[in-house]
Amino acid sequence: MNSYAVAYPWAPPKSLTILGSPFIDIILDTTREFIESCGLIVGENQPVTHTEIKRIFLLYKESFPTNCILATRKEPLSLIEEQLENLGISSHRNEQHHNYSEYTEYGPALNELDQIRLILRCTDQEDTICYSVKKARENMQRARELLEESTECILIDSELFLCDYDIENFLTKAKEMGNKILLDLINPTIALEFRERIWSWLSYIDVLFLSKNSIQTLTGLPNILWGKQFLSRIVPVIFIQEESQVCVAQHGEEIVYSTPNNPQETMLNFLFVYINNPMDNGSISCGSPSSDSSKFVTFSLRKENIN
Repeated sequence: MNSYAVAYPWAPPKSLTILGSPFIDIILDTTREFIESCGLIVGENQPVTHTEIKRIFLLYKESFPTNCILATRKEPLSLIEEQLENLGISSHRNEQHHNYSEYTEYGPALNELDQIRLILRCTDQEDTICYSVKKARENMQRARELLEESTECILIDSELFLCDYDIENFLTKAKEMGNKILLDLINPTIALEFRERIWSWLSYIDVLFLSKNSIQTLTGLPNILWGKQFLSRIVPVIFIQEESQVCVAQHGEEIVYSTPNNPQETMLNFLFVYINNPMDNGSISCGSPSSDSSKFVTFSLRKENIN
């Protein structure tokens, strides 16, 4: 990707504070019988002690010694640091970067890595997930430290609602300090599990990133259009990511952008424009690099009313 920083060479670099998932996910392919033998309910999210997580992991290693174990961390909007650097934006994050190969080879029990979340996966069932709330809450301490040195925009992964009520306290302080809050609520599972809490804090959100499924789950409305209409009256800007297009809506007006091949690029273009100009003038725009990398094209809002 070409760097967009050349568009404004005279301007100081912008920065984005990113609060990602508090967990490193260990994905375990297993059976329903194994999950139930661990005392877990198949297909549900379950908070447990970090000691229990280590016990389950060791039991899995013993029961399935030849299985490959995958470790990953969910980033808000699947952003990586290099993508933001290419936009001329520096990022400040709430977690350290780890060597994931150590996780898969030795496991959390031997490395004493307490931020592990186990995702147990079996055929024809929803994922069974167990995590430690205590360790998730400890992750918020770093978030509070970042707030003291915060920039104008903070991107938050909705999985931080797993951190008990610490995220609400964070949102209150962040808004008092004048920050713009961007929330990744693309995951419908989080939207369902914390629906009431999310609704009570929607007025604090400046940009809400959604999927079709999370719109339906959050609003309870079967019609996506009705859900967009409803949410766009509460949140200043909503960004809906679909299979072949994205929709950016503000106060009942929207722009629909076709993205048959690369919806992530459109989302990055949106972030570039928003962070450099947080739409205080009440209009939506979405940038896109032209074929000439020295130019930056901005697409203004098409006045399509969704009321």
